[in-house]
Amino acid sequence: MSDLWVKHCGISHTGSFKDLGMNVLVSQVNRLRKMNRPFVGVGCASTGDTSAALSACCASARIPSIIFLPANRISIAQLLIREVTVELHIYLANSLTSLRLEGQKTAPIEILQQFDWQVPDWVIVPGGNLGNIYAFYKGFRMCKELVLVHRIPRLVCAQAANANPLYLHYKSGWKDFKAVKAEPTFA
Repeated sequence: MSDLWVKHCGISHTGSFKDLGMNVLVSQVNRLRKMNRPFVGVGCASTGDTSAALSACCASARIPSIIFLPANRISIAQLLIREVTVELHIYLANSLTSLRLEGQKTAPIEILQQFDWQVPDWVIVPGGNLGNIYAFYKGFRMCKELVLVHRIPRLVCAQAANANPLYLHYKSGWKDFKAVKAEPTFA
């Protein structure tokens, strides 16, 4: 391989690429609150980057945040935060929130800008819950639709060996999809 570049999306206030999405989400909630919408705050359930990014962005915007930090079972915390956000008019900042993807799609736009609008052949994106790779696709597609570039690069979703449901689904010929309990892995 003669030409390999690495994009580091961690030079931000919390050190996580999740800041990109949370900045957009919290800005929108701030706008809605100024329009007298009933959101009293923003909430999420997370054990890591999501909670750090949300709490930092909310603190900067002076918007209350509620963060559930589960001790071991994230799914229970996710169910609880959904209930709390509905009952208390708190904006839910989970991974299904489209505003987060809108913020995260700025990373591929930045890549294109840094490459002087020359499209790389391949871009490898960490899989996680797949929101980030979709955000990358959205960013590249938007640039193509705006005729800033002529094509979209090939996107590769990288998953850890012990947390790889998409890869296993692919290996089954797209027939057998099963949830995978993430196990410790070397990363």
